[in-house]
Amino acid sequence: MFNLLLLGDKKESLVSLAAHLLSDYNIFLQDFTDKEDSSNQKEIPDFVLLDCTKSLPWDSVKKHLQKYFYNIPIISLEDSNNFLEVPPEIRNLLAGAADVQSLADSVKKIIDLIITKTLKFRENQKILPKELELLVGESSSIYEIKQLIHKYAKADFPVLITGESGTGKELIASLIHKLSTRERETFISRNCAAIPFTLMESELFGTEKGGYTDAVNRAGCFLLANNGSLLLDEIGEMEISSQAKLLRVIEDQEITPLGGTRPVKVNVRILSSTNKDLFKEVKNNNFRKDLYYRISILRIHIPPLRERKEDIPLLIQYFLRNQDVEISPLVMEKLIEHSWPGNVRELRGVLSRALLLADCNRITLKEVIFDS
Repeated sequence: MFNLLLLGDKKESLVSLAAHLLSDYNIFLQDFTDKEDSSNQKEIPDFVLLDCTKSLPWDSVKKHLQKYFYNIPIISLEDSNNFLEVPPEIRNLLAGAADVQSLADSVKKIIDLIITKTLKFRENQKILPKELELLVGESSSIYEIKQLIHKYAKADFPVLITGESGTGKELIASLIHKLSTRERETFISRNCAAIPFTLMESELFGTEKGGYTDAVNRAGCFLLANNGSLLLDEIGEMEISSQAKLLRVIEDQEITPLGGTRPVKVNVRILSSTNKDLFKEVKNNNFRKDLYYRISILRIHIPPLRERKEDIPLLIQYFLRNQDVEISPLVMEKLIEHSWPGNVRELRGVLSRALLLADCNRITLKEVIFDS
């Protein structure tokens, strides 16, 4: 039997509603205005039914829910505050319930809908390869990305991965390689922003002895990744002249090392990533249009962490999985509310610093220090 918490500031109506739901759920009542009651909540609810008067500030209600009931489905009896995308006919039942019994019936229908969606989601998760568990999160956007990775891995076309710095673009590229038919071959990653313009050609295509002063025979990224996958990280930083040479190699699938005279055939899957809007860069003549269309046959965009805050508790749990440490509800609230301009990379750094500063096995607010 599922645990249902009735939370609000209208005790009489909640008690009345509870009487009609007792036969279907384990019911717990909690007064929203009693903060101590919330912190002492021992049973973890499967669902929270929220019924608050209009006088309560919604921001305050939302912070309370994030603090004590993060990652738990919330059903609000106020239509404007509804957390869930429910069918209009069910939403109308909630809003227009004539008596307590009809309201209780509507609540049951919504819970049944949530259970059905949750079970379907978990069933779909089981179908996905276990390797995708490394991409932590249960938000709809992360689930869609996992599905795309699963599909794209077998396609062997170029993939363009976009997103802000720190969102996990290299992780996605490595997962595409790991789930592809090239998994037993080499995965090479090179940050284009870290390679000086004068060394880009030799880094990508290699060199032959005599190509220039002190040149030696050296394999470039394409040869090192032959039969495998090559991630060109931050490809938006590559100079136009280097882009032209890269386009030729992608189209012909052959390279000529710097100083060499004979082309060498290569078989490499190109994965690219960038934190820039490449289409805008094309319009501004900073990126070749033909190369853009060549590397972006398949695309994956990772939303920033601030747009999928429901994943933050799961990420925290993942990063602290090997640590004997507790996080207080206030710390969790602070971590969820932060805007995370550095995304998942920043979250991991903040947690690492907090672990180091913590005096005991408990992270408190004073150990949580943000860079911004």
